[in-house]
Amino acid sequence: MIWLIAVGVLLTLTVLVLAFTLVQALRLIRPPLRPFSTHPREYDVAHEEVFFLGPAGKLGAWYLPGTNGRTLIGLHGITDNRQQWLAPAVDLQRRGYSVLMMDFRRHGQSEGRFTSYGDLETGDIAAAFDYLAARGDTDVARVGLMGLSLGGIAALIATARLPQVRAVMAEAAFGDLQKDLSIAFSRYTGAPAFPLANLVIWWGQRLSGAQLGNIRPVEAIGKIAPRPVFIIGDLQDTLVDEPRTSDALYARAGEPKELWQIPDAGHVQAYNVHPAEYIDRLDAFFAKSL
Repeated sequence: MIWLIAVGVLLTLTVLVLAFTLVQALRLIRPPLRPFSTHPREYDVAHEEVFFLGPAGKLGAWYLPGTNGRTLIGLHGITDNRQQWLAPAVDLQRRGYSVLMMDFRRHGQSEGRFTSYGDLETGDIAAAFDYLAARGDTDVARVGLMGLSLGGIAALIATARLPQVRAVMAEAAFGDLQKDLSIAFSRYTGAPAFPLANLVIWWGQRLSGAQLGNIRPVEAIGKIAPRPVFIIGDLQDTLVDEPRTSDALYARAGEPKELWQIPDAGHVQAYNVHPAEYIDRLDAFFAKSL
């Protein structure tokens, strides 16, 4: 009789664990999304609202034309959209840059069912390059990526995979998705990371078709050189484990490389905390890199 009770308890716990981790996985790959609250017209700058086709369907974007022959692709963070880049993009346009701010799959005005934390988003970034090449007014040999959080992860992975990327900046990017999610999982749920975070990744992979367990920017970054890399670490980040992560990314990157760690910035808050220095540093990096 006792063993029957024990088996029943074990089965119940197993079902509860599987159900809990399934719900967490769905939140991971289908996170809540932020609506738009601003538009380039509010900044009174030259802009275009554009759409182009990616692997998961239509992708939405804003394009700010520039004058210096260099083009930057702005990649937003999880749950956000292209407006996350709008204010710094306007500042960069005033420095002469063309800026394409795109919505990743399943964000903003873009189609798609799942978020994959950089794996499948590489296809979205490749589609953005195809769009720029088709415009006829872009020097595709002078295009760089700048990414925030999810966008930073995707930017590093895409740069390692796509030779057409000439330079990359990543702020608040995870170094190893599974390892860093395990840290964040315990921090925010109070539950043990093993085996729960591993099960979340397992569910996420099967639901999305993406290789979430293999998303390791700390390994991808070593394949980028001799193309320039700029890593920004927000040391008040409560999501990314800092300064460990930015230190590790910088250490594994080849030359040329730059690191800027900001003591008083929270997650993807570098521009909001130090806007003038942020734009100066991006301008200096991309001016010599593109």
